[in-house]
Amino acid sequence: MNQVISFLQGIRLRQIATVFLVSTAFFVIQAFGYGTPLQALANNTTLTPETNSYQVKGADGSVNARAETLKDQTEDTGSNLLEKIGAAAENVKEKLNLDEPTPPSTKKFFNQVQDKTDNVVDKTVQGAREGFNDAANNVTGSYSK
Repeated sequence: MNQVISFLQGIRLRQIATVFLVSTAFFVIQAFGYGTPLQALANNTTLTPETNSYQVKGADGSVNARAETLKDQTEDTGSNLLEKIGAAAENVKEKLNLDEPTPPSTKKFFNQVQDKTDNVVDKTVQGAREGFNDAANNVTGSYSK
């Protein structure tokens, strides 16, 4: 009988301790937690009249005002970026003189280089053909010395 009574007292003590710890944790979380109600109170209260002059557009907590602000900022950033890219392109165009025609000396140089590369390509193609013919003759056995 004594064992049964001590067992029941042990269970009752565990239950009381568990309820106490859970309720304490609940109240501590509520006291020190940072939830939405505290944010709402912080945004809607004004302590002094001059705080109205310090308020920022979109700080009233509305999603639409914040979305409009972000949209305006994005448009401003995009237009500024396009202007900077356009200015950089104009700067490069000016520095490289892309609007001016090619000088005659440069055209002459290009033609000389083109002629030399054409000659090299012709010789390479001709050498490749001769090599191919030699290889074909070796394979077929009709190579004459």
